[in-house]
Amino acid sequence: MAAASLHEAFAFTQDEEDTTVLREVFLNYILDGQKEMQRLMNKSIASMLHKYGNSHTVKNFKGRTAYTERHGSDNSYGEKGENTPSGKRPSDVFDLSESKGIENKVGKKISKKNTSINIYLENLDNEPSEPKLAPIYVTEENKKEEVYSDLLQRLMVFVHNIRGHTGVWREHLQLLKGLLDTVHLFYMPEIHAYLVPMLFDFVLTGNNETKEVSCHILAKILKWQHH
Repeated sequence: MAAASLHEAFAFTQDEEDTTVLREVFLNYILDGQKEMQRLMNKSIASMLHKYGNSHTVKNFKGRTAYTERHGSDNSYGEKGENTPSGKRPSDVFDLSESKGIENKVGKKISKKNTSINIYLENLDNEPSEPKLAPIYVTEENKKEEVYSDLLQRLMVFVHNIRGHTGVWREHLQLLKGLLDTVHLFYMPEIHAYLVPMLFDFVLTGNNETKEVSCHILAKILKWQHH
């Protein structure tokens, strides 16, 4: 399987080499929902993370983009026969229903009408509504953190998937060791928001080995934070 040897392909790359294709493959693999794929990636996640943001990637980085989870079919939220546009969540649709008698000027009741009005939020604004990321502020020597900030939301999908493998503490330990080796690459305020709560959970509920590594990661976060 290609995932088992992806770390070798990264290992042969140079700092000034264009790794766009490898990074795309890497992202596809860490977002894969199959447990076997997640386990394969977990074995060498640290070495690939180190190579992910090489000099060429940092110099040609176009900006951070928010990660949005892909849903299955276009009609995921609508049932057959409905007028709801495909891909629209029910919470995005307001149903304004009014049922009342309408009287004329002389007081005679004309009829009773039921009126249903559907208003779709996207119709109120022609501009596409895309998720926006909060700005981050990095110094020139830490420009690499922008690349890893862009990666972090996607990486956390992988982290939570591994975390969700119950009864396999060795995989959790392997993940934590990978994070210990690479956490300094990321933008620390985001690490506080995304990763620290999980680390505290490991400290409280993990076994001795996962507790120890989690504490080392927390100490490293304190050491590397510059905000």
